[in-house]
Amino acid sequence: AVLDAVFVMSAADRVVGKVTSGSVLRFRTSAGGGLANSAAATARITLTYPAGFFDTSATPTAVVTGVDGVTVSCAWSANTQLVLSLTAGSIAASSPVVTITFSNLKVSSIAHAGSATGMQVQTLDGDGADYNACPGFASGSIGNAVLDAVFVMSAADRVVGKVTSGSVL
Repeated sequence: AVLDAVFVMSAADRVVGKVTSGSVLRFRTSAGGGLANSAAATARITLTYPAGFFDTSATPTAVVTGVDGVTVSCAWSANTQLVLSLTAGSIAASSPVVTITFSNLKVSSIAHAGSATGMQVQTLDGDGADYNACPGFASGSIGNAVLDAVFVMSAADRVVGKVTSGSVL
């Protein structure tokens, strides 16, 4: 399983349509959560995110640190998942913190409020063991645009030429 998962993106990168270069996913593996390829299957790490949070027109690259010799390739899946397939190395069970730094990761072209529990990480070993996703964690928002704007004015004030008091934006 995945423990202590967190996704970090700088406020400067949380801009509609921005291609980021330094967003980070961190997690640890549990005692049964090691990752290694097998002859039958490729081990993978899947980041699930809120629908519309990322723009899948650009394929990100990722660098893995915290464990030696691990490389990954990235691919989008199901419009809510970024799948990282291990191309070299392995991640031991009960690992130290695994840090994955993304480049060319493009945020959505529309503002997004994010979600307090909208991101999850799931690991799948080459043998198919330990496939449970971690509990949901915060995605943060995509900003530089106003979300959920509301203007309130009483019906009595909605009269041509009337000076109002108490309208709220």
